[in-house]
Parts: sequence; structure tokens; C-alpha cells
Amino acid sequence: MYIKAQYMNLSSHKKYEVDHIIPLYHPDVCGLHCVSNLQILDKATNQAKGNKFAPYREKNGRKYSYTVVTFTKKSPKIKKTYNRTKKNPLKLAKKKANSIKKKLNYYNKKKG
Repeated sequence: MYIKAQYMNLSSHKKYEVDHIIPLYHPDVCGLHCVSNLQILDKATNQAKGNKFAPYREKNGRKYSYTVVTFTKKSPKIKKTYNRTKKNPLKLAKKKANSIKKKLNYYNKKKG
């Protein structure tokens, strides 16, 4: 990305910089220094953006939201998002636990 930005600087009259989509240092989020978090912007746009963070980004005309981590006094809580096509694993685990409890109750009654 940095080499591409330098090439764009040399081949055009504008100045380009590499920008982190999710900022590395921000009070609400912490971005990573990896290729998927980098974009090339012209210098004026990058300076106007500064250290701001938008909770969603637009790609190919669609809005993609980021997972936001919220912290409490006890432990960090992560908002859980599930794919609608897949079943919720927590509900499946509860159903399995309930069926095991029912079987145990049945065998205990049968013995006693």
C-alpha cells in the first residue's frame, strides 16, 4: 500500500497518503496495522478525516457495520451477531441441556 501511494504521488500532481480505516489510537476502538485496514486517500481528505471513526463503512454501495465491544465493570461484553442462515449456537446448547435433564429425571424416577 505504501509503495502504491508513493507511485501515485510520483505519477500525479496530488499528494496521496495511506490511511487507517479504523484508527490505531481512538478512545472507542483500536484498529490494526494490516492491509484490510488501510486505504489510500489524498492528503487533504486524510487530514480532514483525522482520527475520526464511523461505525460503518461503505463498500460497493453497501454499508458494512463493525462489531463494537462494550465494557462493563465485571467483564467485557461483545455484541453477538449471528448469521440468519445458521442456527443460534446458544439456543442449540440450551435445548441439548434440557433434553439431557429430562432423560436424567426419567431414569431417576424409573429407579426410585
